[in-house]
Amino acid sequence: MANIDIPPGEGTEAQRVWQLAPAFADVERRFREAVTEGSVLPSSEIEVARMRIAQINDCHY
Repeated sequence: MANIDIPPGEGTEAQRVWQLAPAFADVERRFREAVTEGSVLPSSEIEVARMRIAQINDCHY
């Protein structure tokens, strides 16, 4: 569940969020690819880092 107000509508939360700022979708995709494909870290360590960041930000989902 997002911590921002997302307008009601069709599709998943993620789809509705990208409808708020579609110009950022390509930037996010390129960033995600750089982190996952351009990393020297194994995917398991990337996921552990993501989990820790979520914990630090008090994200329970």
